[in-house]
Amino acid sequence: MLSACKIFVSYSFSDDYPTGKIQDGWVSSFVMYLHEMLKQVIKETQFQFYLEHASHLNQDVLQQRKQQLKEADIVLVVVSPKFAESKASHILIEHYLENLRKKQVNPQHKIFKIVKLPIQQKALPEPLQLLIDQPFYIIDKESGQAEEIDDHFGKEAKSAFWLPLTDLCFEIKKYLENAVELAHKKEKYVFLAKTGTDLELERAVIKRELERRDYKVLPNANFPTQTAQLEQVILSDLSKSLLSIHMVGNQAGEKLEQSEESYLEIQNRIAAKYSENLNGSGRFFPRLIWIASEEKHIEEKQKFYIDHLKRDKSLQLGADILETQLEDFKSAVLNYLAEQLNDQSFKKDLDSEKKGKSIYLISDKRDIDYAQNLAHVLANIGFEVMISSFDRKKANSRRTHQELLNKCDVACVLFFDAKQEWLTAKLQDIVKSAGMGRKRPFEQKLIVTNKSEISDFLEKLTFLKSFSSTYHVIESEWHDDFKEVGNFFLKADSDNL
Repeated sequence: MLSACKIFVSYSFSDDYPTGKIQDGWVSSFVMYLHEMLKQVIKETQFQFYLEHASHLNQDVLQQRKQQLKEADIVLVVVSPKFAESKASHILIEHYLENLRKKQVNPQHKIFKIVKLPIQQKALPEPLQLLIDQPFYIIDKESGQAEEIDDHFGKEAKSAFWLPLTDLCFEIKKYLENAVELAHKKEKYVFLAKTGTDLELERAVIKRELERRDYKVLPNANFPTQTAQLEQVILSDLSKSLLSIHMVGNQAGEKLEQSEESYLEIQNRIAAKYSENLNGSGRFFPRLIWIASEEKHIEEKQKFYIDHLKRDKSLQLGADILETQLEDFKSAVLNYLAEQLNDQSFKKDLDSEKKGKSIYLISDKRDIDYAQNLAHVLANIGFEVMISSFDRKKANSRRTHQELLNKCDVACVLFFDAKQEWLTAKLQDIVKSAGMGRKRPFEQKLIVTNKSEISDFLEKLTFLKSFSSTYHVIESEWHDDFKEVGNFFLKADSDNL
């Protein structure tokens, strides 16, 4: 639990006028009772409240309020018809929401909406509209109209005020507990360079995949228009990131004012130099550059830049250049994070760790007898073994094949009587699996074959190098016991591979 918690309360000044039996004002009384209850519920935390309005207002007070809001751990917004009319409060809250957007923080995790009296949601700033209402008012039984609580100790206040106040205390407690966990959780950043307008959708696809795995994607704000400030912002983002990703399409995109370079070019140039500087100090900063395989309607200047990018080694520093379909590039990104950076979000959960390892034997129809024999050998060792299925409908076989690729721990390709084109296609399927639903890296990838020239063939498959895909090749003649394969797994198990 946090040792200290700052809570900012935003409200309309009119909502804190003394009314009925509430002499100190509704908001002031609400804060007083909430503070007392929090001290009882969360004894280990010191709470400090900041109220938006002050009796004396000047520029210094306004600046102070903005700073207090910026530093707040929690924000309470007391909404009512009066709040809907309070433009000053809206400006302050919208300033805060903009800061949350820049930090990629969900407002629902920081802001609690206290409804003193119900209002139409469209009267509120848009992000506040999405927050869950926490009502603190009475509904008149005869008229059905909402009424303000004017006596905190009246007979209806128990259910309309004190019970929701208790609920709010425990919501805050839950938030603070989660905040501690998040503070100890190391944030992961990836620099996904801004692109030309033709690749905005493709960039969004990659961004979505990264965010699904709890990465924070940079840049997360508009770029400055001045060169020095721009370079400083890019370097700052790169310094936080595990790698940078650059997507090059048919359009150069927006240019910096008074510059011939586009933002796309500037980002790659600075990232290349950043990677070079880190390498000089013995550290490695990886980069992936994707060049879209389609060249329809390409701008002449962009065509020149792509040719220059492919030739100029200084622009490629620290980078692997991939010229593929988007789905293949997405797979490359996810495979890189999983295998090269050892991303734990791809790992199996504890429950699946307790189960026996599963091996998917991928075979052509020509090699099904080999698969059946090897399956018995591996099952006797203790593995769960899955074998390629062959349905009369190719779509069914394809779907089953993808499901097994996503599920298995080990992918094992059998290549005896099948053709090389079949082997190439299956190795590509394994590469693409990260972009087709697989959420963790393969523990092992094997090729079992009787062909001694297999290594020369694999060397020609450039996509294996591009996607950092490595295979254990086990040469084994046709026989029932597959001794070489059994020995490999027994040794791997003893080495805790």
